[in-house]
Amino acid sequence: ALFESRETRLYSGDRVFLFTDGVTEAFDVHDAEYGEERLEAYLDAARGGGDQELIEGVRADVMAFCGSSPPRDDMTMMVVARRS
Repeated sequence: ALFESRETRLYSGDRVFLFTDGVTEAFDVHDAEYGEERLEAYLDAARGGGDQELIEGVRADVMAFCGSSPPRDDMTMMVVARRS
């Protein structure tokens, strides 16, 4: 497995949304993938919400997308935020 190392500076109010591939690789009943594009669109639309709301919202959006198709992988999400 290849791993990359990157550095970035977070300024006051910045947030980073971290997630495992179980989020973007969730499938619906027609075998369509949730995907990074849909996740990015959701995150853009939910910018003003709180951290917990963001995680719960992404989870709800993924589950709604999957419908009756059970998850194939675990979904782990975390928000890292700089408050000051």
